[in-house]
Formats: sequence, structure tokens, C-alpha cells
Amino acid sequence: MLPQCVWSLSLSFTSAVAFVFAVSSSRSLPLLGRQARTFYAFQPLQRCRRRQTLHLSTCSVKSPASSLASHSGAPERGDGKREGDGKMERGRTVESADRVSKAKQYASLSNLHDLESIGALIADDCLIYGNEGKTATLEGMRRFRERFKNVFWVFHWFDDRGEDGVAFAFDRYWTDPETGAVKKCSATETVLFDAQGKIRGINYMSAPTDPEECGGYPEGGQVVPT
Repeated sequence: MLPQCVWSLSLSFTSAVAFVFAVSSSRSLPLLGRQARTFYAFQPLQRCRRRQTLHLSTCSVKSPASSLASHSGAPERGDGKREGDGKMERGRTVESADRVSKAKQYASLSNLHDLESIGALIADDCLIYGNEGKTATLEGMRRFRERFKNVFWVFHWFDDRGEDGVAFAFDRYWTDPETGAVKKCSATETVLFDAQGKIRGINYMSAPTDPEECGGYPEGGQVVPT
């Protein structure tokens, strides 16, 4: 009987322990479940936030607009400033070359006696050889060609002097209407331009030398009769 009793007590004790363990487990497992769910719910949120942070920082370094600009070949903001400075320097060079080009164009048209095209180069309020305004200037050029028959210029150099205009040197040839002899003189002039690139003035830098007979027009000179 004693062993049977002891065995019964042992079973009862084991059952009691099992019951207590079951009760404890039933109370702790939901807590562990909540802890587990909280842990795994938090981890993806952390990873998501980490990815968002990296994405935003990446966008702040290079936005889609700047990326598009770089792929399209357009300069970024820093390069644009340097490019702008370069354009300013090139702009000055082009402006200088443009003045010289227009001075040469005026010289070429003078030998062609194309007063209409010369009129397109000069400003309306110009002052050229003492003539005020475009109309008076073109009329003065026409009278000059009547006086100096078959006038022809040989231009030697053109020098851009900024605000002082473009200086140039020339020899001028013409036919004396009384004797038929070809005469020559030399001078230097300056062409002045306004802000729009129009010729606003032409002045002598050195007055024409005394005319002298030269025996004829320079070889190869394409003289247009007046």
C-alpha cells in the first residue's frame, strides 16, 4: 500500500506541476507572442525608415532634374557659372571682331559705291564728315563721288581700339576730271559704333596728304566707275 500511495502522490505532484506549467505557459505565451509580433513589426519599420532616409539623402545629393540635365548634356549649376564667365569673355572677343568686320564691310562697300548698303550700316543720328544724320551723310557721300571720279581705296590695316572705334589706314586714288591724271593721297580714319553696332561717326585721325599724280591705279585694283 505504501508504494501505491507514494506513486499516487508522485502522480499528483507531477500533475500539479504540469498544471502550473500549463497555466504559466498560457499566460506567458501571449506575452511572448506580443513581444515577438512587436519585434518583427518594428524591424521592418526600421528597415523601411532606413531605406527612406537613404533614398531621400540620395535625392538631396542628385535630384532627378539635375540627373536629367547631366544626361542631356546641359551644364549643372556650378559649371553653368563657369560657362557663363567663358561666354562673357567670348562675347567681348566677338564684339571686337564684329566691329572690325563691320569696318571692313564699310570699306568694301565704299569701293563698290553701294550707298544703299552703306546706309544700312550707319545710325540714323550719325555724324560723319560733318554731316548730321543718315540722309545728309549719304548725300554727302554721293557728292564726294561726283567730285572724285572713279575713286578707289586701298586699305592697309584695321585696328580695334575699343571705345575709340576701329582705326584704319588707306591710300585713295581718283581721276582728275580736268586732266584725266590719276592722283593719290593717304590718310587714317576711325569708325565709331553705337550700342546697337551701327556706325555713328567717322573721323580723320590724320588728315589726307597733299594729292600727287601716281601714274595710275594700283595693279589688280577693281575700280568701279562713278
